[in-house]
Amino acid sequence: MIRSFCLFMAFASNVQAETYVSDAFGMVPETAISGDRATWAGLRTGSASQIVQPSDPSAIFIFIGAKSMVAGKDDGHAVALTLDQNGNLLQEGSVEFSLETNGKDTAFVSDGIADLIFQPEPKAGVFAGGASIGSLQSARALYRVTSDLESVSPLLLEADPLRVETFETLTTTPLADQYGNLVEDGMGMTLLLDHDDGSTTLLSAPVREAKAEATILVRDITSGGTVKAYLGTNSGSQTTDFEPLSASNLAAVQIWPITDLNSVGVRVGPMTTDAGHLLNDGAPILITVDDGDGKLVTSSGWLLDGYFEAIVPGISDRTSYAVTYATALGQETRTVQATTAPGAK
Repeated sequence: MIRSFCLFMAFASNVQAETYVSDAFGMVPETAISGDRATWAGLRTGSASQIVQPSDPSAIFIFIGAKSMVAGKDDGHAVALTLDQNGNLLQEGSVEFSLETNGKDTAFVSDGIADLIFQPEPKAGVFAGGASIGSLQSARALYRVTSDLESVSPLLLEADPLRVETFETLTTTPLADQYGNLVEDGMGMTLLLDHDDGSTTLLSAPVREAKAEATILVRDITSGGTVKAYLGTNSGSQTTDFEPLSASNLAAVQIWPITDLNSVGVRVGPMTTDAGHLLNDGAPILITVDDGDGKLVTSSGWLLDGYFEAIVPGISDRTSYAVTYATALGQETRTVQATTAPGAK
């Protein structure tokens, strides 16, 4: 027992607490640190200052954020990372920032970092920035300044009167913010047409070349109204009139007796507009046939491919008839001679 105890004491007396230090490559015993390693490894011992020897900058990198800033409102943050030839963070030095919107400015290095808070000039666009230390120049970094949409007042150009069955285009004036920056292409706008008859038309109008434009096919619209353009919470309005179409010429009318049914067949068309096309399919039409003896018989329906055809009962066989037809293009009365049915041999 005595021998064992003595051995233990002898062993314990030879044990000494090993001091460890940290550097850029991990924890190492203090006895393993050489002066050379302290130079390139960025050695730190406890709370002591860094033992690394002053060295020249070997690399510089720049970062600029946010990547998108609103003109006149958002600040930017430019950060430069500086390293020596061994990859250690530089402990001192000054960095010159060169920003396309702000010119040049200087910031001092601390633990390898130099940074600069800046407010870009209120000019929209994509800009470049760089940083230099000594003779070293960073690669450029890009940042973007966007127009201040909250200050844009969307105004509409005076619109031509809306005409049935035509394509009409509603356009804004050039859209610019308080600094004169044009709104970027692709920005979405909404156009709302409130008609005098109480109906509403909603249109999507993307911005292209700083203008928002929407095309509408005028159908089922019987009045003008007010067009409102919305960009975010801002809006502008413009009144517009409604101009009904008129017929380009008198439509042809054919009428033929159907003796077995005591009826006549009537065909009207083509119904063409002064815009140069057929009146739309489904447009309502009302025809009235006068047999010359004071008897009037009406028939109603819808156009198909610009024509309307119907059998009108209760009309006696005569050589001529007075036919009146009424559509969205107006009303016309024609005196028509009886003929054979279309396609009859």
